[in-house]
Amino acid sequence: AVEIDKQTRQLVGAAHARAHTILTGHRPVLDRIAEALLEREVLDGEEVNRIVADFTGGPIEKLKGPQRPARAEA
Repeated sequence: AVEIDKQTRQLVGAAHARAHTILTGHRPVLDRIAEALLEREVLDGEEVNRIVADFTGGPIEKLKGPQRPARAEA
């Protein structure tokens, strides 16, 4: 149980550090999206893409997470 707790803390710590790095690196665009939400309350995908493009020169790339095998139906 101690080893599992240790590994869990390591995984959570690594995930937290990665999330912090990603958010910090994208802070200007996140701040601009927050400002737009305060102004209009709702943004559609096109508006978010436009804001991101202003900072990155292009639209948001489709995010790909880890692929999971399809669940077998019982």
